[in-house]
Amino acid sequence: MNYFVLVGCIIFLGVMFYLDIVKLFIGENYYSGLKVVPILLAANLFLGIYLNMGIWYKLSGNTRYGAWLSVIGAIITIVFNLWLIPIMGYMGSAWATFICYASMMILSYWKGQKVFPIPYEIGKIISLLIVTFIFWQGFELLKSNLEFSLATGWIFGGVLLLIYFAIMWRMLGGRGKFSLLR
Repeated sequence: MNYFVLVGCIIFLGVMFYLDIVKLFIGENYYSGLKVVPILLAANLFLGIYLNMGIWYKLSGNTRYGAWLSVIGAIITIVFNLWLIPIMGYMGSAWATFICYASMMILSYWKGQKVFPIPYEIGKIISLLIVTFIFWQGFELLKSNLEFSLATGWIFGGVLLLIYFAIMWRMLGGRGKFSLLR
């Protein structure tokens, strides 16, 4: 789980720091839709965490909980789509996806710890997510205030990724041994 979250966070930052490169592969008519990218990236990171956590109901023979979590996720998606799409358009659907996967992740963790406890290092995982969010928001803030050229933005994104790696290296134990993994 810890490796998955770390790699997912690195992918998130890599895509967000280099979204200008991604834009080169789509038509200009679709640029306005790029604002859903961070929401959907985070949502799918939550989905991946949920799928990793799903081991508890498989190992305990309680696969019915997986079905119930899926039904709950479907209900959340439908309710939030019906509520948010008329207000926000396609952004509402992105937020519905985010809320659905976040809810499924939290519910799976909560129920899993009662039925088949797995000692996830939740504090460290949450720290990874928070540091990743701070780096992304810091990048966005500086990029909007300093009005980078394309090349400068790429260089700045690379420098930030190196700093992020250094912080993760230190946070996770340094010297090649990830304390995040015990």
